[in-house]
Amino acid sequence: MKINLLVILFLSIAITSFAQNSESIISSRPGQAFAPDVIGTGWFQLQSGINFTKLDIGNPSFATARQFIHNSLLRYGLSKRLDLRAMVTLTR
Repeated sequence: MKINLLVILFLSIAITSFAQNSESIISSRPGQAFAPDVIGTGWFQLQSGINFTKLDIGNPSFATARQFIHNSLLRYGLSKRLDLRAMVTLTR
C-alpha cells in the first residue's frame, strides 16, 4: 500500500513539473560530437565536457601518459536557422 502511494506521488510530481520554457535543450558532447540543430532565437546555452585519459602500458621502463581535457561550448541563437558558437578547450 505504501509503495503504491509513493509511486503515485512520484508520478504526479513528474507529470506536473514542466520546463521553464517550451524550447527544448539541444545538447552535444563538446570536443566529441556537435549537434546539427540550432537553439532558439535569443537563447544562451552552455555545454561542458571532461575527458580524462590514462595510458599505462604495464612495462616499468615506459612512462605513464595522462591527459585531461575540459571543453566548454557557449551557444547563442541568432535566428531560427543560425546560432553562434564559441568553444574553449583547456588541456593539461
